[in-house]
This record gives sequence, C-alpha cells and structure tokens, in this order.
Amino acid sequence: MVSGKKKPRGRPFTKGDARINRAGVPADAVEFSKRLRESLARELGKPYPEEPSGQVSNFQQLSARLVQLAVSGSREALQIVLERLAGRVPQTVTGAEGGPVQVQYVIEAPRPFHSAQGKPKHEQASDSARARRGLPAIPPAG
Repeated sequence: MVSGKKKPRGRPFTKGDARINRAGVPADAVEFSKRLRESLARELGKPYPEEPSGQVSNFQQLSARLVQLAVSGSREALQIVLERLAGRVPQTVTGAEGGPVQVQYVIEAPRPFHSAQGKPKHEQASDSARARRGLPAIPPAG
C-alpha cells in the first residue's frame, strides 16, 4: 500500500537546529557589519587619520577613508557611518491620512475568444463533441 505522503529530502529541521538562521542574515554579513562598526568606532576616536602602511589592514584603510569622507562633508559617507554606529532610523508606513495601509486585489476573468460564428471557442468544441455523440447543440445563452 502506497502512502500519500512524500518522504522529506535531506535532514528535516528540529527545534534548536544550528542550521536555522532566525535573523535571516548570512553569518558572513553579520561578521562584516560587526567588524566595520568596531573599526569605524576606533577611527572616530583618533585625532588624525594614519598614513596607510604595510601594517594597516585593508579593512582599517577602508574605514579610515570612510571617516575622512564623512568628516569632509560627504552625506553618503556620513549616513553609512551613522547607520553602522547608531542603527537605521525606523520608518513607519501609513496609508491615506495616517491610517492603515489598505491593499485591494482585483482579479478579472479573461473574456472568451469569439470566433466568426459568434460562439466562444470552448462552446464550439463542446458542440462538435456533442454532435459526434448524436446529441443536440446547446443553444446560446441570452
């Protein structure tokens, strides 16, 4: 006897499984963001930017340049620095006049394709099938 259930592929998730990513963000992206935040905080604490040397990593050079741009007036760089250090400002989404957002779905049925005989194609097909069986055609509605 064959059951209606399909066998699951792979290993199914169980409660507390380490493979479940609750935040929905890849671990590499979280680590990158954390390192950038820490490096930006260090760079902001320095009175003058260091000259890049062989002992300074690319990551430190990137954050030093980002801070330089922010201090010199680049709005984009300033936004990146502030968002990394303080987090993004939450934005509310509201509908008309500050009310809730309303969503309306409109589904329209396609109109049947009419042939030269004035009947939709699906009715012509059923008429020809009825005629083959010796049954009378269905009269048009209306």
